[in-house]
Amino acid sequence: MLNIAVCDDSRTDVEMLESAFDKLAQYQFSYEVYFTAKELLKHVIDYGEMYHLYIFDIEMPEMNGLQLAKEIRKIDAKALFVFLTGYTQYVMDVFEVITFDYISKPITVEKLESVLLKAMQYLHMIKRDFVFQFRKNQFRISCDDIVYFEKKGRRGSDTYDFRKFQGKYDN
Repeated sequence: MLNIAVCDDSRTDVEMLESAFDKLAQYQFSYEVYFTAKELLKHVIDYGEMYHLYIFDIEMPEMNGLQLAKEIRKIDAKALFVFLTGYTQYVMDVFEVITFDYISKPITVEKLESVLLKAMQYLHMIKRDFVFQFRKNQFRISCDDIVYFEKKGRRGSDTYDFRKFQGKYDN
């Protein structure tokens, strides 16, 4: 399930986004709404709540979406950021925080669906597992944990060096 944090100070824009989410109920996701950047950041820090996808407005009082993204990036290097804005002058600035996507306002179901599908596809790709058998046992390792493979010998019955898996399968 895709966990999403939405942060926008405009209740009208949040209602439009929630309406679009309601029309995309066929997808597996959950979301929480925050009306200030400080509220979201406090929740992330205090509760260790990490979301797969963050949808921010860029212009918010006290702390804007770009500042918020920079703070979250310090905590979660893999976070996906999507910025909402009606101001095109920010398009280049959002790439400073390694932005996943950008949605111009007004928000539509089609725009949101496109972003959700890309995020789900992206997250599925990075969570692939490598499955193998060794001594009649089957093992599953996240591809993110594999540093490299090394095979010793030329035949299928030869041994493999599984120490390359960051120490997880040392015997």
